Amino acid sequence: MGYQLNILSPVTKEVQESYDWYEEQQQGLGKGFANEVDIFLQKIEINPFLFQAKYKQVRKASLIRFPFNIYYLLRDKDIITVIGIQHSSRHEVHWKNRIK
Repeated sequence: MGYQLNILSPVTKEVQESYDWYEEQQQGLGKGFANEVDIFLQKIEINPFLFQAKYKQVRKASLIRFPFNIYYLLRDKDIITVIGIQHSSRHEVHWKNRIK
């Protein structure tokens, strides 16, 4: 079954801000961050059930190299909505208001 990945616009902004911050710390580090995010998004798109449910129907994938989590949910039968990609130290309420 093919899934469609839908990334909310605030999430794209959060990733860009994190990318920029890592690039300021060390050139190329932001690219490493973006690559790892892309790898995990591909894993989620292939099999959204790979990662466990964290909060109700929201699932959480934790990056390996960077302390970030990807929060997503499966809408309908074939649409995956990414509602948050945030640093693991941030409070989860940040993405909880995006659940509808």
